[in-house]
Amino acid sequence: MSKMEAWPQTAPAADRHTTAHGQLHVWRGEVVSVGDRVTSMTYSGSNGVHTRVNAIPEVWIKDANGQETRFSHGLLAECRVGHEIVIVGDVAKDQLLGLRNLSTGQTWYSTDMDKLPVDAGIILFTAALGVLFCGISWMLGIAIFGEAWGRKTWWQRTAPELLYYGALAIAVMIPERWRRKCNRRRVALRTSVDRQIEAASK
Repeated sequence: MSKMEAWPQTAPAADRHTTAHGQLHVWRGEVVSVGDRVTSMTYSGSNGVHTRVNAIPEVWIKDANGQETRFSHGLLAECRVGHEIVIVGDVAKDQLLGLRNLSTGQTWYSTDMDKLPVDAGIILFTAALGVLFCGISWMLGIAIFGEAWGRKTWWQRTAPELLYYGALAIAVMIPERWRRKCNRRRVALRTSVDRQIEAASK
């Protein structure tokens, strides 16, 4: 998740809009300066000492009242001096959520609003839950119905299998329900951001 550096905690240039997702802040202004915010991190590895350099686009924008505010974020890479832009973000969470360049007509959104796909992370999480829940169901089966060789009746043989398949079903449902809930929230947040961008672009 790309977070914005040096987000202005208070700024008279910002319009604040309270939504179900918190308070969105909107800035509109002209880009008066473009540069890069360069950070470095030194760490030791097996082949010696290494330095990792990271450059984040940084711009200053000036609103209609002459108030200047600095922003640093990857979404600002396409901004140039003289461009008029609209920025929407959540100050409390230190997130830049959306950006529209009024001079080029382009709009960008933070990856925080991308839909979560069924990717390797979700699959691994599901597999881990499956192993955990199936292990629990196996222990419950033994505790309630005894060892497999000692089960005499149809119910004693069938109930542990039902526990096993139920555990698998729950292991699949939990990550999927979480993913869908996150996606619903992200879609609603993007709708709110779009609404604020459109209002500020007029």
